[in-house]
Amino acid sequence: MDLSYDTLVVIGCVVLSVVALTIMYFVTGQGPKVAASHILVKTKEEAESIYAGLSGRSGKDLESAFKQAAYQSSLCPSGQQSGGNLGTFGLGVMDPIFEKACLEQKIGDVGPPVPTGFGCHLILVHDRQGMDPKQD
Repeated sequence: MDLSYDTLVVIGCVVLSVVALTIMYFVTGQGPKVAASHILVKTKEEAESIYAGLSGRSGKDLESAFKQAAYQSSLCPSGQQSGGNLGTFGLGVMDPIFEKACLEQKIGDVGPPVPTGFGCHLILVHDRQGMDPKQD
């Protein structure tokens, strides 16, 4: 198959455009985002104990109890500084296991303990933006 010079130039431009858009997507943070808080502890047993104390709560009561637990128990600086609030972050920033939990978990609820290489997390997802509505 012989391709003309013009065809090759067009293909090259398309490839470069896709690469540029992909880089812009990740660099500018225009992709999907998650707003979440977490509590990081050393063991799954510690996380399960805190999780049990949070179960049955919802709304502002859950948020308040979660913040208090983060201030008291979290090993992450976010726990001491902001009650575990990580703010809003794009995909590809956090540990992949942590991100997967943030994407699968129901907004406004605390999911079960999530073990990662850093320890064991309890995650409270506040919001997701720029995602397929079926995932929200």
